[in-house]
Amino acid sequence: MYEIKTVGEIGVDSGQVLLIDPCYIKHANQGNSKMNYDFEKETFLNDPTLGNEKNFYTSVSERTLVGNGYGNTESGFATRTTHGDGTYKVKGIFRDDELQGIFISFTDNLNVEVTRQDDERGW
Repeated sequence: MYEIKTVGEIGVDSGQVLLIDPCYIKHANQGNSKMNYDFEKETFLNDPTLGNEKNFYTSVSERTLVGNGYGNTESGFATRTTHGDGTYKVKGIFRDDELQGIFISFTDNLNVEVTRQDDERGW
């Protein structure tokens, strides 16, 4: 039997969340640290301070703003939120008082039942 408890919260100021081991951020090309985007052409641009590559923030933003809005990027997992900026609850999934996993609830009225699956699709 699994139990779900609120274990914390995450503040969002860019409409997106990145789950990553912090050691990968310090090795990423930060460049000008801006989302380099051409609004007229609707395209993400390379960072002018890095030559011919996108900076870290642009790469993450591209993942969350194009297509389904989530996926792996920059050695982490990025997703856009459902309601933009704000504070979102981090839920812990426990079994026998041991943390088994986490999820971020982008809505307050989410009812979840957790069961274990034996395949790669997860929870």
